[in-house]
Amino acid sequence: MDYVILIPLVVMLASMFLPLAVYARRVHTVGPNEVLVISGRTEAPRFVTGGRTFVWPILERVDSLSLELIAVPLQLRHVKTQDGGTTSITATANVKIGSDEMAIRTASIQLLSKQPDEIRQITQEILNGNFRLILGMTATKIIRSDWEALTMKVWEVSNEPLAAMGLEIVSLVIQDVETGGKSSF
Repeated sequence: MDYVILIPLVVMLASMFLPLAVYARRVHTVGPNEVLVISGRTEAPRFVTGGRTFVWPILERVDSLSLELIAVPLQLRHVKTQDGGTTSITATANVKIGSDEMAIRTASIQLLSKQPDEIRQITQEILNGNFRLILGMTATKIIRSDWEALTMKVWEVSNEPLAAMGLEIVSLVIQDVETGGKSSF
């Protein structure tokens, strides 16, 4: 075999396919349920949702944020109401990172290094605190009879602090309300 022809042929093939292999390793694809946060080359990060992008080696870093729902269980026990009674509530909230660019930008600043369980815990603390606030300003009779109004008040009060982290409430459902130790069902 003539090595004089074989060596240049191998070098030529390697020089053709090596850039293609490097390029293919730097292309990142993302589904519609997450967002890529690419930072480093410019002052502001860029965001890619449901597509693909090229990430410059050494110059850029790529991270991802999940846009999926996070279920947040809420259990408040023996919360004092406006009229001095006590109420216990079991509820569930579903939250997610907002879909608009401002919410994604805010979430990338506030939550990029957080795991879903950490986001769930932060959200749980905010919603539990706001539930306690609203329950403390509401009479037991109203709590028992108008769950929808109670839910809407908690939703309204919670939107601002959650939006400051790039989160939004998708749903908030009260499953059970107990007042004075008796279930309202």
